Amino acid sequence: MTESLTLADLVLAAGVAFFLGSIPTAWMVARARGVRIFAVGTRQAGATNVYREVGLAAALFVGIVDAAKGAIAVIIAMRVVSPTTRWLAWPPTPTPPPMTKPCMKAT
Repeated sequence: MTESLTLADLVLAAGVAFFLGSIPTAWMVARARGVRIFAVGTRQAGATNVYREVGLAAALFVGIVDAAKGAIAVIIAMRVVSPTTRWLAWPPTPTPPPMTKPCMKAT
């Protein structure tokens, strides 16, 4: 059974990806440690500024969570566009060997 891709599917996937990207991980981590990240350092909410102002452990956490948010958005998009793709499957699907004989004889 093949399912057709609808506009609602695309809008939902884009909305989820936008929501994941809008979660300010660096701000939340810094705020939990009592640091106003937009008022110190480079005034940017990111892992580098968290590293400089809060510490290594917090910066690693921010970087990993931000990378995971991006990976989740990509996985959702891939599943919406092509639900049967096996690009995350292990072991990888073997590539068929190249053809050594022509399929049709030339006339």
